[in-house]
Amino acid sequence: MAVDVTILLRSYPDRFRADRAQAVKAMIHFDLSGEGARAFSVEVSNGNCHVYKSLQGQPDCVIKANVADFIAVETGQIPAQTAFLQGLIKVTDPAVMLTFAKCFRPWHKTAKKSETVSAKKGPDFSRTDRKPQSGPLVGLKILDLSRLAPGPLASMLMAEMGAEVIKIEDPEEGDYVRDYPPRIAYADGSGDESAYYLALNRSKKSLLLNTRSKEGREVFLRLVASADVVLESFRPGVLDSQGIGYKDARARNKGIIYVSITGYGQTGPYSQKAGHDLNYAGYAGVLSVQGDGRGNPAQPGVQMADFAGGSYSAVAATLAAVYSRTQNGEGQHVDVSMTDSVMPLLTLPMAGYLANTQKPVRDQMPLAGGYANYGIYETSDGRHMVLGALEPKFWAAFCEAAGVSEWKGRLSSDSQDAALLKKDLKELFASRNQETWIELAEGTDCCLSPLLELDQLHEDPNLQHRGMLHEFDQTRFGKLKGMGSPWKFSSSEAKPSWPAPTAGADSA
Repeated sequence: MAVDVTILLRSYPDRFRADRAQAVKAMIHFDLSGEGARAFSVEVSNGNCHVYKSLQGQPDCVIKANVADFIAVETGQIPAQTAFLQGLIKVTDPAVMLTFAKCFRPWHKTAKKSETVSAKKGPDFSRTDRKPQSGPLVGLKILDLSRLAPGPLASMLMAEMGAEVIKIEDPEEGDYVRDYPPRIAYADGSGDESAYYLALNRSKKSLLLNTRSKEGREVFLRLVASADVVLESFRPGVLDSQGIGYKDARARNKGIIYVSITGYGQTGPYSQKAGHDLNYAGYAGVLSVQGDGRGNPAQPGVQMADFAGGSYSAVAATLAAVYSRTQNGEGQHVDVSMTDSVMPLLTLPMAGYLANTQKPVRDQMPLAGGYANYGIYETSDGRHMVLGALEPKFWAAFCEAAGVSEWKGRLSSDSQDAALLKKDLKELFASRNQETWIELAEGTDCCLSPLLELDQLHEDPNLQHRGMLHEFDQTRFGKLKGMGSPWKFSSSEAKPSWPAPTAGADSA
């Protein structure tokens, strides 16, 4: 059915969630331009919803958009956050808009509004009782309530080590990462899915479950009774309020290991604070040592707190708790703070600071810009080489191979000497292309290597040999490339078991 603004207008009362609107009072003006332009108002007041076919009263928030973009957001073709960040939808008060939006079920998900358990079997699966058959964690059962990236990556790493991971999502909201671009189209053209969702959720089962309902809560707790681990990433107290927190889970299974990933931890003055990767890395001090080459802090290109502080830390903490249970038979609540967990990346700079109480200077720390013989240099073709010749023997070997043997004695801790050497090295590296430098590095043991761009990774023979860039049979899409497991086991291979499941593929 084609969707136009008139159909959407009529849908507001049906989508209205009075239970979420009891304390909300807001008048929203929608000013839509383009073909089929409309201007209308929707009012939420103390548990009631009124739709006006023209602008009414004084607005608390004005939303402006092209009709086509507005419909694309309402029907789920474009994530609301993406539309907002790209300027497709302009909002005068985002806070009011968000409060208003929570009072309505998404238009494209209204068919699910009364479901406690949704059983939608994916088109590429003939059975839903599959379990991983390989890896050191075969037999471990994990209920995964987490969303977005840190928790899902942690559970996927454990799934590909053999754990049975059941991804549990709300039938209405689900894991928000499903809505994030870029999207990959199905081979038959019938739909598409987020590339991020596919990358983070291989080898898992999918259950759509409304844990806010009495029936859904009971289903979850029945699953807890036979599970080993619950993994979640909500703010402290959210799941307790639903009756599925650690105490509720432990009442059903005293051996349950309940792993909570949060930004700031379960306790402390920041426990209820909102945040993202950059906030956690900032609080942890990690950003203080990231330089941009001019002495200013730099924003990392990867999410260190999310993945090093969240995903990897959650895997380590989970398995430590599993081992502890083998000793005493008791489960426990594992509190993984991404801020706490990313701080050990500062171990060496902090040790130096505690030793002499002098803060390290950005871009002058020995291994972060201070040493000329340990850095990144641009080549003549605009690519880069990484020089890690810290030890004198490696530096000497590099100088010999590069034709500058007279530089062997130029290593110095003096900042001026280092600056002069760095200048000369920049000119040296800029005199040859990356391929020439790679050929030189292959014949010399001097800690010289290429800085591989994303489009070069699949060509690297070592990454190929290590299986770090697999080609997976994503049945709905054909062949897709993705990351392999970073850990190798001699007698229990860790590997993907199946593609990321469609929503609710295993609910039955």
